[in-house]
Amino acid sequence: MKQDQKPVFIVDTREKPGFEYTFPGYQVIRGALKTGDVSCQGVESLFSIDRKEKNDMVNCVTFSRERFCRELSRADSMLRFWVLIEASIEEIERGEYRIKVSPAAVLGTLACWENRYNCRFIFAGNRSTANRTAERLLVHAWREITKPSSRTALEVVES
Repeated sequence: MKQDQKPVFIVDTREKPGFEYTFPGYQVIRGALKTGDVSCQGVESLFSIDRKEKNDMVNCVTFSRERFCRELSRADSMLRFWVLIEASIEEIERGEYRIKVSPAAVLGTLACWENRYNCRFIFAGNRSTANRTAERLLVHAWREITKPSSRTALEVVES
């Protein structure tokens, strides 16, 4: 890998208009991802990010639970899978969302899923911070996977 080489971001074709990721200084293409909303070209089976707006995340805990658990199960084969929530944990604790479900149930479910599945939930606060966080996570994960090393490919994947 050349020192100046950058990842190419892939945004899933099912990502809704208006929810686009923006990565200034990086090439962004659209493509079908098996799991998540955004990844990096060539390593999309190794790591991915799913971004959730606050009400959508609460919906995943309640009405769309089975569908979302299937996505989390698919992510189990990846090295890293992050769910970026466009809300603060305090907003969830205060119940500032549309669906009638207790904050304890929402946060308890997220804790359960982090223990059960290969995922990490990150409360980013808002869309702008979620976008910047996605960029940082993906760039660093891509660098770890693609950097020159004396390790074999299997050793990189297993680490």
